[in-house]
Amino acid sequence: MKSFDIFQFTHLALHNTHCNKWLMGFYLSAALSVSAHAESTPPTQTACMPQQHACQYTLPDRRQLVIEFNGQPSALHSFKLWATVPGAHSLTAQFTMPDMDMGENRYRLQPLAGEKWQATVILPACMMGGHHWLMTLKVDNEVIRIPFTN
Repeated sequence: MKSFDIFQFTHLALHNTHCNKWLMGFYLSAALSVSAHAESTPPTQTACMPQQHACQYTLPDRRQLVIEFNGQPSALHSFKLWATVPGAHSLTAQFTMPDMDMGENRYRLQPLAGEKWQATVILPACMMGGHHWLMTLKVDNEVIRIPFTN
């Protein structure tokens, strides 16, 4: 099996029209998504430890948000996520890993009694063995980013 260093790969890619278009598209889309992402990214909150009873946060509009898990989240195993927030009309939770594309992991929380919402979540397995997650919770038009570890 022949191995290539980065210079050989770049040289081959630049001489192959298909690869050249692919690389240009990849780098261009990455550059555009980074700049767009940087402008609209809300600040990351203090980490939530799922083994705690509950994690409390304040949304940008000053409403109080409480997050609860039914135990320690684990990849490929379902767990419940509860959010309690007054006056909410819609809640979604998206799960990503820093510097790792884990696909689309977005869940719509369903309303329960009172101000409580719930979703059943299944995190994908990380082939690199990562356990650090970032939950982006959208409450109506307010967004909050909460890191946690599974």
